[in-house]
Amino acid sequence: ERKDGRANTMPAAAIDFNALSKMFEAEKTKGTQQARRSSGVLSKAQQRNVGTKLLSDHRARNIAIKLKRLPISCKELSNVLRKLEWEASGISTDDLDQILEVIPTQEEAAKLREHSEPEACLKLRDVEQ
Repeated sequence: ERKDGRANTMPAAAIDFNALSKMFEAEKTKGTQQARRSSGVLSKAQQRNVGTKLLSDHRARNIAIKLKRLPISCKELSNVLRKLEWEASGISTDDLDQILEVIPTQEEAAKLREHSEPEACLKLRDVEQ
């Protein structure tokens, strides 16, 4: 009963087990499809990462994440850094702080310079190019 003394007039809820079963089947199928897509994306990423490794996988992954978050392309970033165009409109001071976190160490820079020739550079993984 309700507080005002009247009987609760709402009917008892009926559960449609057939519909519930179909809903869970659909979710299971969707999860399987997402797993297939995820493994496809992973294999594509692994194929792109094939090449000469100069940096550790962990370091290369961190660099790739930072670079993908930037609002400009790697080529544009390279031009900004070479020309010291800190006032470039496509990049903020926060972006520059992020870049500083992934600037190569002296040892990494030396390894990368050894592969600066175009032919040698093409053999590197995409993040190291």
